[in-house]
Amino acid sequence: MPFRRIILASLLAAFAATGSAADKRFTLEGGVQVDEEQKAIEGVNARGFYFKAHDLRPKTKAQIKTAGGHYTDTYTGALSINSKAYLFEVVWNKGGEAAANSALAALKTVRVQ
Repeated sequence: MPFRRIILASLLAAFAATGSAADKRFTLEGGVQVDEEQKAIEGVNARGFYFKAHDLRPKTKAQIKTAGGHYTDTYTGALSINSKAYLFEVVWNKGGEAAANSALAALKTVRVQ
């Protein structure tokens, strides 16, 4: 199965987890290639932006276990759904981009109740 998971989290919960609501920057460590262009998501219920990244860094078994798997590619972004902010991440490995694109398209129709 090339495509593995989508993560959708409330933006406020994500900031609470880092302990700093004031610092809204994404920090990427060396070895991660990020597309310079942010792309828009425009759906009926969801609007936002995302970027694509490719992680070239080798990972230890402990890092893979902590992360819940080893993924080399990601779409990461932020959405406004019903006037609430959410972060999302779609992760995959080589060969899974078509399924990841389908998951990204599905985010345009996501509803949160």
